[in-house]
Amino acid sequence: MAFIFLSDPIEFPIGAVRALLREFQPHFRWQCGDLDEGRATDRASFDRPHLITGRSDSGLIMVNVSLEYARLEGAEWPRHGVHIRISDPTTDDDHIANRVRIIIGAALANFAAELCVGVQLQDGDDLLDLVGLRAAMALVADGVPLDECDPPVVDLLQTCPDAIAAEPDAPLTSQTAAAHAVQLLPLILLLNGGVMLDWGTIGRQIKELDLPGSWEVRCEANGHGFLMGRSGTIGLMNPVAPLAQKQLNDALVRSPAASKNWQAITTHNSQLIISATIEDGADFAGVQGVVRVMSLITAVAAHDACVVAILNANTGILHEPGDIADMQPAIAQGDIPLALWTHCQWHSTVDNNVSLSTTGFAPLLGYEIEVWNAPSAVALVQEKMSFLLRYLVDNGPVIGDGDICGVTAGDRAIRCFHRESRAVRAEPVPAMIVEFDLPLFDTAARPRPAVVPKSAEPPTNPPPRIARSFGRKGIQ
Repeated sequence: MAFIFLSDPIEFPIGAVRALLREFQPHFRWQCGDLDEGRATDRASFDRPHLITGRSDSGLIMVNVSLEYARLEGAEWPRHGVHIRISDPTTDDDHIANRVRIIIGAALANFAAELCVGVQLQDGDDLLDLVGLRAAMALVADGVPLDECDPPVVDLLQTCPDAIAAEPDAPLTSQTAAAHAVQLLPLILLLNGGVMLDWGTIGRQIKELDLPGSWEVRCEANGHGFLMGRSGTIGLMNPVAPLAQKQLNDALVRSPAASKNWQAITTHNSQLIISATIEDGADFAGVQGVVRVMSLITAVAAHDACVVAILNANTGILHEPGDIADMQPAIAQGDIPLALWTHCQWHSTVDNNVSLSTTGFAPLLGYEIEVWNAPSAVALVQEKMSFLLRYLVDNGPVIGDGDICGVTAGDRAIRCFHRESRAVRAEPVPAMIVEFDLPLFDTAARPRPAVVPKSAEPPTNPPPRIARSFGRKGIQ
């Protein structure tokens, strides 16, 4: 574990960290968190930890980087206000591990040069100042075998140059973009206290749930660690800090049901963050496996009394811990709980003019699902969409452009077309547009005016049931 001690908080300099890693560990394809878009100017808030991954033909390296809004206790530490924690790289090669640790530390410390008051590269090492860390970076640049240094690295620093500068980051090309892994936005458990997880029991449950996944668990009881299996890696982090205020406020607005536990949610003091990286090209079974394991861990942790709410960072919806804990038996049987992973926004609930769009299906299927101006009853759209969404999550993105949706004669008038999303979203995403009441055997999408939903205006006619997400029994 490495520590960087700062007088004040900073942002996570994604572009700077990526640039140094690519320059001095070029045999790996680096992704610095799920907000890494490949630009030299990329930055992100440290409101939650970030998972850095490096992939090569022979292996995978992962490093957690988190900023903790607290002082480390102990007389040996410099006077500081906050500290950054850099986990040990997940590799058995000490030389590469030391290089990666120094590279990440140097990029962060250079970015926070005026605020950095000390660095410890490994447990038990002497403290370095910024000049000393830059000198350690010079050893990396010279290719010194750091795992074989005698005397240790910190004793060699006096012979090294004072500093080393990173080259500007190159723009993201189509080739490097294709090498990036898919990042699942995390499930975040809001805590009042410290959660404790029994990984022996959880590991056995994971094996029973997904035996072909060959999952390997490297986690601590408090939540720090990794799980590796299928085509992905699940990372767990437990920052001692509340969720960023804006993100929390937005989630409370989108989650009226959470208001009954408002006080506990707004006073929470820490988080358990469960995120995942899935390799590009992974098959649907691999994605299913990762999502099922994440769901199981979340449901098990939701039983802990210190969990006050669970946030899906993709949908922005807060869930009651008891609701997720109750899903554990179904999850253990292989169910993917759509209520946890997805959200439905109704834009119009007027019979013969029904519109809705989903959030959360794109990581699972590669696209969202939408209905616009359906000339059908709300109850019929609700029934057919509940069946369709569960079918897709169980079977994958198997419906092609223009395919009939359903099995009955009436369903032949319902077809699916792959288009760009018409809903108002932060960025363009693919969508499968479900068209109702098309002429039989007509494979062309019926031209209908696109609807631009106005989120500030509530529906004039609410659906038969409050529709916030999808469950096994349908839209709920």
